[in-house]
Parts: sequence; C-alpha cells; structure tokens
Amino acid sequence: MASFPNRRHRNQKLSPPNLRHLRRDKLGLWRRREERPPRIEGPENKVKMPVRGNTFKIFVGNLSDRATGQDIRELFEQHGTVVEADVVKNYGFVHMEKEEEGQAAIEALNGHSLHGKPMVVEASTGARKGGNQKTKIFVGNLHKDTKLEELKSLFEVYGSVVESDILTNYAFIHMDDEAQAQRAIRELDGYELHGLRLRVQESTSRVRQQAGMGNPDMCYRCGSGGHWSKECPRDGRMGGSRTLT
Repeated sequence: MASFPNRRHRNQKLSPPNLRHLRRDKLGLWRRREERPPRIEGPENKVKMPVRGNTFKIFVGNLSDRATGQDIRELFEQHGTVVEADVVKNYGFVHMEKEEEGQAAIEALNGHSLHGKPMVVEASTGARKGGNQKTKIFVGNLHKDTKLEELKSLFEVYGSVVESDILTNYAFIHMDDEAQAQRAIRELDGYELHGLRLRVQESTSRVRQQAGMGNPDMCYRCGSGGHWSKECPRDGRMGGSRTLT
C-alpha cells in the first residue's frame, strides 16, 4: 500500500486527473465513459430518414391552411407506399416508392377536396417534357407581399418571360427559351426574396387537363387556347391576374 507524507498530498494523488490525462493513462472506466455515444431523448432528436433518390416526387398545391403532412400522407397511402410527405404553407410534396403508384395517386387525387379546397396534384421535377419549347416554371415559398411585376423582373434577367401568374404563395412562370429557363431554375432556386428562400423548379402541370393549370399552351383561367390568362375574356381585364380559377 502506498504511503503519503501527509493527508493533503495523499488526496492530491488520489484525485482523478482531467479527461485528457485519463486517455493517456488508459484508465478503463473513465475511457469507456468518454466513448459512450450520446443519449438521444425526445422526438426532436430523432434522425429523419433520408429520401431515396429513386422515389417518385409529387407536387400538391392549393392546400387549405388546415392541411397537414399527415393529412396528405393518409390520402396518398390509399394508392401506394409513401416515403415522405411534407407541407409548406399552402403546398406540399409527397415522395412515393413507385412511379406507377404515384401516377395513380395523381389521377385519383388531382381536384380532390381537402378541408374544403380542391388540391392541385401533379408530378414534380423529373417528369418528361412535352414538345413545347416554352418552359413552365414553378416558384414556391413566396412571401405574401410579393408582386407579380417584381417576380417577372427577376426572371427576365435570364430571358424573355411570356407569361407569369401568382396563386396564394406560389407562382408559375413561362419563359420563351428552354435553356434560359433552365439557367433561371439553377440560379434562382434558394434565392431570398422578402426574407424567404424561393423554391424554383420546372413545372409539370401538363398533367392537369382542365382550366386552371392544365396544358401550358392554354389559358390558366378558362382552359382555352389562343390567348394568355392576362388576356382572358372571362376575366374582363388586361394584366396578369393574381387569382386562378
């Protein structure tokens, strides 16, 4: 047994060193405590499962303020396996495991009423393009104070904008040149406007074959060809509209 000249010196020798010394001295008990992984408690610390790159992504628009991620998840689960469902204000995105299930969900749920509002359901970025060279762009997460003219001006930096329209907190932009549109998508996705980061991607609303947001060659408001929504005779006025029917 070790002997010490006095009590004070003995206490100093028996006092545990700091963690750096414990590692160097190889004291097993203290080393194991340091290497123990942190304990995760509470739902806020749960790790979110990453969405696999081969899922089928669906845009869900015109949602009620009452709509939640769980609401749309339950609807889409009736048509297949939902990997993730997320709502951002009045629109959301759903990732489904199989494309055929996603297409079936689009067919069944586009126009479906949720909390009193008909949903806009369409394939998100990645769907095949049509033959029209004009590119239609979806712009999401818009601030409520965003004006149509300032949004149009933002995209005109990259090329000719032939049509633009805002619906609640998201919008659709038509650009005349596909290459310019793709550059605008790349550079404006995540751009901050009025304190909010824009979500910019190619729109695939050709899926909806009716007035409102159907064929990109048709009017947003009445669904007819030969004029843009700002010239729609149903509206009775010129200039881009802020509400879509």
